[in-house]
Amino acid sequence: MCFNSGGFLQLGAPPTTVLIDYIDADLELDLVVSSVSASGVRVVLGLGGGEFVGDPVISGVGLGVRGVAAGDIDMDGFSDLAFANVFTPAGTGVSYGDGTGSFGPTPFATTGATPRSVAVGLIDADEWPDVAVVDESGDAVYVLLNDGLGAVPVSSSVTVGAEPYDLALADLDADGAVDLVTANRTDSTVSVAWGDGAGGFAPVQAEAVGAGPRGLAVADLDGDRLPDLLTADHDSDTISTLRNLGDRGFAPAQAWAVGPSPYAVLAVDVSGDGRPDLISADSGADTITIYPSIDGGFGSPTQFFVGDSPFDLAAADLDGDDRSDLAVAVFGAGTLAVMLTGAG
Repeated sequence: MCFNSGGFLQLGAPPTTVLIDYIDADLELDLVVSSVSASGVRVVLGLGGGEFVGDPVISGVGLGVRGVAAGDIDMDGFSDLAFANVFTPAGTGVSYGDGTGSFGPTPFATTGATPRSVAVGLIDADEWPDVAVVDESGDAVYVLLNDGLGAVPVSSSVTVGAEPYDLALADLDADGAVDLVTANRTDSTVSVAWGDGAGGFAPVQAEAVGAGPRGLAVADLDGDRLPDLLTADHDSDTISTLRNLGDRGFAPAQAWAVGPSPYAVLAVDVSGDGRPDLISADSGADTITIYPSIDGGFGSPTQFFVGDSPFDLAAADLDGDDRSDLAVAVFGAGTLAVMLTGAG
């Protein structure tokens, strides 16, 4: 496994999150970067071949964006962005894209005192993408159901574990309804709330993971077509993997040692064998850690330099070679590291 450097993109503020999506209409993947210490969100437009240009700022989203998610929320064929904003204005906002890289005004909904992470998915039975956002200090997730008329109002809230830090939406039990998962840093659990397909959720089911989880990911690790859970355990320097056993059950968490203070986790194939590898962003160091997939599990880890204090990860084929590449938000260095996979 090796990476060809796609370069380090210097940003105007320390990045806390990064996502990859089609923001303009040129069919090249773009990067969206937020910083909790700056106003606005930066869009780095892709040129193809792993090259990027500029960093226009989406204004009107206020100060303190801690989470960003993409989806075609108004169903016009262009990507929109949902924001979790902790400062001014506090709440959850949606900016509607026009396919050129520009976005309209951002209306905000009140979603607790400390919105942190946000996700977009089909929570109820209609075709319109909905939004869910974590309120860290409120131990809750707010559910915002899309009304199909250009608004995404708060519909309900779900009580989860102590100080949820990250969340995901996925159909974990293969019943056709989206379920909700949070990583809870204070009680070191994940909360699973089983969706009913109509916008509601059952009381949460708690599963123990490593200490102080910050990041969360969902992926089929063992090829059984059931999504498994992963957490980045900041306080125990581990990744936890929880195998989905079906029938709404999970195996006990298995720990994988990584670099100090992991903040984010991914499961994506960067080794080229068709199976997901484990990747952590080690915020207490200057590395990411990768466990390559092998038959029945994962091999010995390798660490790669990215710069001081990486906070977030995203993966997609950025250079058109049919292999997943990485974008890393490097908080301490104030950069975005683009890592293009190569042969080897």
